[in-house]
Amino acid sequence: MDIRVGTFNLNNLFSRFNLYTEADGQIRSATEEATAEKPRRWLKHAVADADAGPQEVKVISRGEIGPDGKLRWRREFLGKLIYAKEPEAQQTLAARIKELDVDVLCVQEVENLAALEDFVEYLDLKKSGFKHLSLIEGNDPRFIDVAVMSKLPLDGVRSWRHHTHPQRPSEPAFSRDLLEVPIMAKRGGEPVLTVYVNHLKSQLADDEADTKANDERRRRQAESIVEIIKKNPPGTPYLVLGDMNDSPDSEPLAPLPAAGLFDALAGAIERGGPYPEGDPDPPPARPWTHRYRADHKTTYELYDQIWASPDLKDRIAEAWILRRTLRGGNASDHDPAAVRITGLS
Repeated sequence: MDIRVGTFNLNNLFSRFNLYTEADGQIRSATEEATAEKPRRWLKHAVADADAGPQEVKVISRGEIGPDGKLRWRREFLGKLIYAKEPEAQQTLAARIKELDVDVLCVQEVENLAALEDFVEYLDLKKSGFKHLSLIEGNDPRFIDVAVMSKLPLDGVRSWRHHTHPQRPSEPAFSRDLLEVPIMAKRGGEPVLTVYVNHLKSQLADDEADTKANDERRRRQAESIVEIIKKNPPGTPYLVLGDMNDSPDSEPLAPLPAAGLFDALAGAIERGGPYPEGDPDPPPARPWTHRYRADHKTTYELYDQIWASPDLKDRIAEAWILRRTLRGGNASDHDPAAVRITGLS
C-alpha cells in the first residue's frame, strides 16, 4: 500500500483564549486589553470580556472568581496572555491541509487535544478523513505541543517527554516532546509505519552564548532521537519528522544521517504557490519551508524535515512542499512538506 505522510507547523493553533496583553500583575480594564497590538496578523484581535461589563479585570494565569461570581481563566507565558488564531487563518490552515493531500499529518504548535479536535471538527477536516487524532501534553511552558492527525488507524502511542540525555540527566531532553505513533493499515492489524514527531529547540537567542546553548541542546535532542529509534520494532519502517529548527546538513542534526537515516525531502518539488515575485532576496532553488527576514536580509531554511529509515530508500515515490502565496506565510510562517511511500504492508 501507499501512504502519504506530511509535517506542518500550524503556528500557535490556540482556540480557547483570545485575550493577550502584558500580565505584569497590574489591574487593567477590559478595554485596555482589547486594544492591545496583535503580535501576528493571523492572530485574533483581543476582545473585551463580555461578562466583565464596566468592571476592571485582573490578568491572571489560573481560575479566579470574577465580580459576577463566574469562574474566569487566563493562560499566560512570560507575562503575555495566550491568544486565539483568527477564524480566517484557521480556515486557511484547513484549506492548505486539504490541498497537501496526505493520509497522516504530523503537526506542531497545537494548544491541546481539545483545540485539535475543534479544529478538525469545525473546519471539515474530519469529513476529509482525519478521524484519528493523538496529542500528549509536552514540556513547553507556552503550551505548544506536537500531534498527529490521521486518516489511518493509530496503534499504541508513546510519549518521550521525560527522556533524558546522559549529559543533562536532570532535565528532559526534548523542548516539547518526541511523539511515537505507529500507523496501521486497518484496525486490529500490525503497524506498517511508525512516525516520530518532533519540534526541536528554537533558533531564537539573545546572544552568542544562547545560540551555542541552543545548538548544543538540538544536538542532544538529535542524539536522543537516534537512541529512541533503535527501539523501533524490527521490520517496521519509520519516519523522523517535524520542525527541526535547523538545516538538514547542520552539525546539531548530524547524528541523524550518521545513524543511517536519509533526507526524504532532498529532491522535493514545489506545489501550490506561486511564491510572490519581487522578493529582495529571492528564494533558493533548493527545498525550503521557513522564511525569516531580519536586518534587511532574508534566509530560507528547510526546518520542516522528513528523515526516513534506510529500508525506505527505494520506497519514497515522491516528495513535495506546498508553497505559500504570501512572503510572510499563509496563516503560518512554515510551509508543509510531504512524501508518498510505496510498498508498505
